[in-house]
Amino acid sequence: MSGGVDSSVAALLLRDQAIKQPTQAVAGLFMRNWADDGSGDCRAEDDRRDAVAVSGRLGLPIHFRDFSNEYWSGVFEHFLAEYASGRTPNPDVLCNREIKFKHFLDAARELGADHIATGHYARVRTHDGMWQLLRAADRSKDQSYFLHQLGQEQLAATLFPLGELIKTDVRRMAADAGLPTAAKKDSTGICFIGERDFRDFLSQYLPAKPGPMVTPDGRQVGEHPLVLRAALAAVGGQVVVDVLIAHRPTQVGRELAAVLHLALHAQRRAVLVTADPCVDRCSYRGRHAGRLTMNRQPGAAVSPAPP
Repeated sequence: MSGGVDSSVAALLLRDQAIKQPTQAVAGLFMRNWADDGSGDCRAEDDRRDAVAVSGRLGLPIHFRDFSNEYWSGVFEHFLAEYASGRTPNPDVLCNREIKFKHFLDAARELGADHIATGHYARVRTHDGMWQLLRAADRSKDQSYFLHQLGQEQLAATLFPLGELIKTDVRRMAADAGLPTAAKKDSTGICFIGERDFRDFLSQYLPAKPGPMVTPDGRQVGEHPLVLRAALAAVGGQVVVDVLIAHRPTQVGRELAAVLHLALHAQRRAVLVTADPCVDRCSYRGRHAGRLTMNRQPGAAVSPAPP
């Protein structure tokens, strides 16, 4: 239980199910994953109080675990290393794989749980003996992208009670049940770090080091002020071609088409939808809420990763 409306309604649904099946027990588990340094709107203590209040309202016991050290070593250090290498990592994907569906799952099992349930908008099912990760019914809230690196063991042990629901219905159910999180704003920002100015936050760990911006023929036309910025940015009518990395010359060009040469390099495969290679019918999404794009490379195949 995170202290948000989604995990609150997931707990509500499981509590109601347990009432009908007395042999099924439900408990809450709140985890703390960031030692707040006071530099932003982390609100971990507020979330903790909300989780306790919801548990009390539902008549559920609640447990607490601190995974701050695991988050730092398993997620945040990798996050910084990726940025320093010129890539733009998504820490929420790694956070789910390394924290919520690893350490959190282990903690739940130590408490005697057979399954964990989260407030993610996603679905799971089995097909031919394999677990599949599916998009949520509410496409605007679908979070399957953040879960794509989970394996068979994690999917088999996870319930997504909100997978078939629409967000407006979730808030209505929370209000009808009198849950104190019914009108609580959805959380944004880096996983478990909260809402804060990302540029200022990142500069605490990767100090800014200006570097030159040059044209393809080697002429310097300016400087970039930060360690890293977005891959595309307008600069005096020109377009940044390369990722801006400290002390690395960054080329700019006049043609946007030069920037839009797209190449995908998969360093980690995680195909959970089918046990058969999908040829000429695979789709991909480059980021959360990005457009789902059909594969257009004839003969290309993506094979499933090991469980």
